[in-house]
Amino acid sequence: WGALPLATLPEQKFAARVGASLLAALGSSATVARNLEDLKAMVSRMASCPACLRRHRRRLEANRWREPLYDTVRAVRNFEVSLQLMWEVSRDAGEA
Repeated sequence: WGALPLATLPEQKFAARVGASLLAALGSSATVARNLEDLKAMVSRMASCPACLRRHRRRLEANRWREPLYDTVRAVRNFEVSLQLMWEVSRDAGEA
């Protein structure tokens, strides 16, 4: 979560699909490759253009605080609401 610019190719590997989902959640789906040639081009572009890499890193850093993926307070609140609802459903089921 250090705003490290990366690219991924989802294909069949679970970890790569998770990486693609995380990039999309951070507003960085442009670095999710469609095929191997696309991935090679992205990585080459990142490696050969320091200014592009810095722009991408700044975008990741900015999005980190705007995107729901990093909204821990909301995630905790939603989790607590879910637990409360499950408790109420379980409790009410026992009254039937």
